[in-house]
Amino acid sequence: MADASGHAVDTAASSVPPAACAGHDLPSCLSGLGYRRLVTYQPDRRYWTFQAVEAGIFLALAAVLAFVASRVVVTRDA
Repeated sequence: MADASGHAVDTAASSVPPAACAGHDLPSCLSGLGYRRLVTYQPDRRYWTFQAVEAGIFLALAAVLAFVASRVVVTRDA
């Protein structure tokens, strides 16, 4: 979110809306005060990079879980 002067507002740190918006419809009140929503996107060229990183994470987790499962099965008393 950005304020009327264009500076980014940390919504996690300032979760309390301005006092001028008390009792009003918050989105339209904030819009009237000049606040606007900031949206950022990742560029298209990074799509496959994200896919590879995510696949690597899941493959590593699967390998760890397979190792743990095999250790549990092998060391378990019959």
